Amino acid sequence: SGVWRETVWRVLEERMRACDGERWRQCYKALTCCEFLVAQGHERCANDIKQSGHLERLMRFEHKDERGRDEGINVREKAKKLLALVSDPEAVREARDKAERNRGKYSGMSSEQARNRSSSSFDDGYRGSVSASASVGGRSAYEAPTPAATTAPTTPSQWDQVRVPPVKNQMEQTVDA
Repeated sequence: SGVWRETVWRVLEERMRACDGERWRQCYKALTCCEFLVAQGHERCANDIKQSGHLERLMRFEHKDERGRDEGINVREKAKKLLALVSDPEAVREARDKAERNRGKYSGMSSEQARNRSSSSFDDGYRGSVSASASVGGRSAYEAPTPAATTAPTTPSQWDQVRVPPVKNQMEQTVDA
């Protein structure tokens, strides 16, 4: 809660307060962050966002780019959506419940994990689910790759030995058939 007030909220509030002209994207991103924090952050976030008064002002935000396109609509719509969310305690509870249910579903892999991942995980028979060979008798022949065919070259000398058969263009395939 202390970090929320001292750092995060201060920056978000600054972005929403300074929403003018070309800085509309920073404001939009701050609103997106607020939306995330309502669902994932401290329960106090929703009240702080609602009581700030920024959302009502941002619902009237106007900005057109040099071609006359209304860029303000993005900020207005996001502010309207966020105000509706923080104004309804039931909607906040549902957003938080949904976030809780989804929290374990999505995970990534750090670059360190990717570097340390063994190449053996790629030799599980999946590498390129099927490989296409040339057209045979007017039909395409597909063969499952063999383990030897799925081992990827790892050194420059192995890459030099890779031979890729020439692919006929559509016109040549039609004439041969």
